[in-house]
Amino acid sequence: MKNLLLAICLLFYSCSQQAGERTHTVEYTGDFKEYKGVDTLSTYLVDRYIIDLDYDGKADTIVLENLEDLKGDPQLFTIMKLKLASNKEYVYKNVQGALVDKQTNLKLQNRLHSDKLYIPETSGQNSLVFVWDFQYPDCTARLAIYQVNKNGTSEKINQDFYALQIAEMEKGKGVVVIGKPDCEGGTATDSIHVSL
Repeated sequence: MKNLLLAICLLFYSCSQQAGERTHTVEYTGDFKEYKGVDTLSTYLVDRYIIDLDYDGKADTIVLENLEDLKGDPQLFTIMKLKLASNKEYVYKNVQGALVDKQTNLKLQNRLHSDKLYIPETSGQNSLVFVWDFQYPDCTARLAIYQVNKNGTSEKINQDFYALQIAEMEKGKGVVVIGKPDCEGGTATDSIHVSL
């Protein structure tokens, strides 16, 4: 029995020594004043809007925020919070929001006085929130569309799509987005239909 205990002790000692030999600790001994870690928790307010999103006659809130470390980045906001008067709150992260593309022919009036979000005036009982990504020099553009109604909110579209025109399909039925996968002149047009 003593030999068995001695063998087990030697085995644990041997394993801990081998593990210790493979573990290396690197310590920075330089000047920490110049070091700035990535801060993924601190945010700042970009914009706040009050609007009735779900058509219940009560004021809802849209809050746009960005991470402190992304100040000056082409994406103006990365967090979008939709707070409904019914005490439901929806938080979308990694939104990649920029300015509404001024090249897009917006056939429907924007319900919001904003250069960052487009919420078209439709005859339906749903709100569609359009978010454009930054237009990069390689001609890719991203478009996200969120739908809000009394049942809540959902992301309808989030894809590479260069919107040329946004219009209502049939009164109260939906919205059509005419565009193409990039902004190149020779690329064929396509359309996205979003039901209301």
